[in-house]
Amino acid sequence: MEDIIVWDEVDASRITPEETEQAYREVLRRSCVAEGLVREQQRLDRCRYLRMSLSVAACLVVLFVFLFYRVGKETSSPLCQYAAVAGETKEVTLPDQSRVKLNGGSLLIFADSFKDTREVFLSGEAVFDVTADEEHPFFVRTADVTIRVVGTRFDVKAYPDDAISQTTLERGKVQVWPNRDPDRVVTLNPSEQFLFERQSGAVTTQSIRLNEAFAWEHGEMCFRSASIFDIIKVLERQSGCKVHLTTQRYNSSVITARFVHGETPDEVMEALCAVIPGMRYQREGNYIYIQ
Repeated sequence: MEDIIVWDEVDASRITPEETEQAYREVLRRSCVAEGLVREQQRLDRCRYLRMSLSVAACLVVLFVFLFYRVGKETSSPLCQYAAVAGETKEVTLPDQSRVKLNGGSLLIFADSFKDTREVFLSGEAVFDVTADEEHPFFVRTADVTIRVVGTRFDVKAYPDDAISQTTLERGKVQVWPNRDPDRVVTLNPSEQFLFERQSGAVTTQSIRLNEAFAWEHGEMCFRSASIFDIIKVLERQSGCKVHLTTQRYNSSVITARFVHGETPDEVMEALCAVIPGMRYQREGNYIYIQ
């Protein structure tokens, strides 16, 4: 059964623009607090209950941002939600027949019918294959950036616990800008990636290897100069395992590796232990402890 939830329509007639702006700013403030808590929880590696609570809170923040954004719009369409839990991917067909593939730990929200504007809100990572329609541009909105496209294929990575959000273009052309600075528009060409650093607000672009950026679509994992923390997050999202780092000895380790043969979590950990001196791990069911 599909994980889909439909909310009642938002009644904008009772809310003034000033109230909308105030509510939106408050939600953004709470979003920053929630993301800070997520990062702190990962650093301290506390109990599973706290991890789940923060994950749910982050999803609720995303929902509230999207609902407040839609206040004042003329549409009366109800909203739909699709979620992919850690360890799974999910394919979604949008009302305009555009296709979206969600990575683990991702949430997608959109209206059940598009009118003048096609727009979705994403928390997490997804590949978009957008149906071309020059008269109705397509917008992907995240907590940090907005992507505008007519018809193309691209990847957006915007997990709330990542320091950097990324937009990678495979084909076509897209425009990306930070939500806090909408005049700072960057146009991407194929094989280019837009990077937004959340803490500083810095924006950069770089050339990218598409097979690495889109590797997760095929169950693969590619790491280039990645920290152990980055690897743990990807492993958790794609395997559904919970990884606990019980030492600080590997905090400065930098790893470049590719896992393209459907390796199990144990095979990934064994490979890491082989290249990082002294690393050991234990597995108890769905939990992995790095020592």
